[in-house]
Formats: sequence, C-alpha cells, structure tokens
Amino acid sequence: MADIRAIQSERLSTFRTQHDFQFYGEFQTVEEFLEFQRWASANSHRLYILGNGSNTLYTRRRIRTLILKNRLDAWMNDLGEGRLECSSSLPVMRILKHCEASNLDSFYYLASVPATFGGALAMNAGLGVGGTIYDFVESVTYIEDGRILTVRCEDLERAHRKTMFTGVHDRLIISGIVKFPSRPLESSEIRKRIEWCHSHQDIRFPNCGSVFRTYTPWILRRIRGLPVAGIKYPFFHTQFTRKVNNWIICNNRSSWPIVCLIRFVQGIHRLFGKRAETELIEVD
Repeated sequence: MADIRAIQSERLSTFRTQHDFQFYGEFQTVEEFLEFQRWASANSHRLYILGNGSNTLYTRRRIRTLILKNRLDAWMNDLGEGRLECSSSLPVMRILKHCEASNLDSFYYLASVPATFGGALAMNAGLGVGGTIYDFVESVTYIEDGRILTVRCEDLERAHRKTMFTGVHDRLIISGIVKFPSRPLESSEIRKRIEWCHSHQDIRFPNCGSVFRTYTPWILRRIRGLPVAGIKYPFFHTQFTRKVNNWIICNNRSSWPIVCLIRFVQGIHRLFGKRAETELIEVD
C-alpha cells in the first residue's frame, strides 16, 4: 500500500514557499515508485518526481498533484578511466568533489546548484550559453511503463534546458554513466565557481536560478526592474534580482508574487509577438 499523506512544508522547493501538499510520498525503491504510479493512475492524479526542488515552482497554496520525493540510495561506482556510474538521487556536488580530487574535468559550473544528478539530467542543466551536463554523459538508465531502459547520450532527445524527461514523470531516471577527461587542476574549480556566484549572482534570498528557458533579452532587461525594490514590499517580498537578467528572488511564504511576475513577463512578450517559456516546472 502506497504511503501517501498530507503535509505542510516550505522545504520542497528552493524558493522556500510554504504549501499544503494534499498527497505526498517518498520512495526508496523502484518497486515503491511503481506502487505510487499505479495509485496515481487509478485515482486520476498527476504525479511529480522531486529531487531537491531546484527547478520547481508550486503555483497554488494547496497542491493536489502527488509529490514523490526521490529517496533512492545515493551511490557512485568508479568504473575506471574517468567513468562513473551514479544514481539519480546522488547530489551533484559529490560527483564534482570526486572529479576535483581525481584531476578530472567536469561540469564544475553546477557547483552552485543544489541539484541531484537525476534532476540535472532531466533538465539538461548547464551554462546559459555553452556547455551542459550532457557533454559528459554516456548513457541514462530509466524506468518507463514498468520497464528498465537505457538510452545512449546520442539517442536521447534534448534541447536547451530540456530533455525527454523534463516534466514527464512517468519516466523515472534511475542512474547514468558519465565520462570525464583528465585535466590537471591548479586550484579548486568548485571554490572558484562558488566565489564567482557570490560576486555575480544574488543568493541573499531563496531562488530557483534561471526562470526562463527562452525569452527576448531586451524585453526582460526593460521590465525586470518592476516593481522597484519589490523584495521590500509588504505582502510581496519578491522581485527580479538586479544582478542577473533572469532570476527571481523571493522572501515570501507564498508563491503568488512569483507567478505574477512570470505571467507579467509572458504577457509583455505576447504583446510584441514574442514568447517567454519558463524552465521552471510549475506544479499545482
């Protein structure tokens, strides 16, 4: 019997907004996940697989989607010659620390992202322009329709900040194999990235990183200053950060100001015949 319960929490998204989750469960095995999946199908409920919530926006106070926390064992197998097999629940930082200690190149630009390996794979995490995690991926193993499947990197459907797993929660990433080339490191790449983030990104308040996958830069630059000092407004406490073009910071227990800012940006884009598509996954 799937252990589904109602909880109230502000820890299921890095925006740290508080919500009443009507249906919440945690799975530690593939069999438990399949049990939750059968329950969702039988009761006509959407389900959402949660890693660390680094790309998640809950759009309502009361959430009726079945939220499943991925608690699969976090493991990493060293296959030799720079190859690692990692579970989806493994924090990205553990991979980076191993690479740094072994003088290997890696996706060090993710050192500032509180993501799991599976979450980073699902959203094709990477730089705004340039490299992504898939520069190092050989294959991904996942479960779909009760079958365990493995897809090679070259056969995996993906685009900018998007893959065949993004928002498709009938597919559970179990693990992946990555390969890192040797690279002499004169200093800590992890520390350099974190120091860069402190200088160039706004981490004073909760945020989920980049908000939009596609947008028109000049439009966003002209409107992201509204509302002025919104982080200080009573009952709002939310704004686009002034440091980065595409980040929202929030010090509000409610997510409605975030949703308002996103819809405002999307509306202005439509007025100009443009499109603004979020890379956040919206859950209600």
